[in-house]
Amino acid sequence: MITKIKKVYYCEYCKKHSLRPLRKHEKYCTGNPNRECQLCNNCCDINKIVAELIKENLIINESDSYGVEQLTCDINEIKNRTGDCPNCTLAVIRQLQKLYTGRFYLKYFEYVEDYKKRRSIIDVMKSF
Repeated sequence: MITKIKKVYYCEYCKKHSLRPLRKHEKYCTGNPNRECQLCNNCCDINKIVAELIKENLIINESDSYGVEQLTCDINEIKNRTGDCPNCTLAVIRQLQKLYTGRFYLKYFEYVEDYKKRRSIIDVMKSF
């Protein structure tokens, strides 16, 4: 039997792990409150948006179909504040989920569709 000991690297902001250092991942991780965005080149400050949403009482209580109260927010409000960037929108949602551990819920956010739309716009702009 062969036994090997390997060094495993973990992201500080999410559960991702690898046998290689995750410096690049941590830089862009949506769990990182001070992240850099590869889509919009930092169009917005995630921490500022989260603070504004809380300050303006846009986080509301809502009961689900089982009567369990959860905190939620209008997805369009988040999208407007992030310049409609799907990566930044996801980062705001993840920060709110961290803040309200397990109590924050958001429905109707189609990340993949939003990302494809944004990516196609960027590709068209690069072709000019």
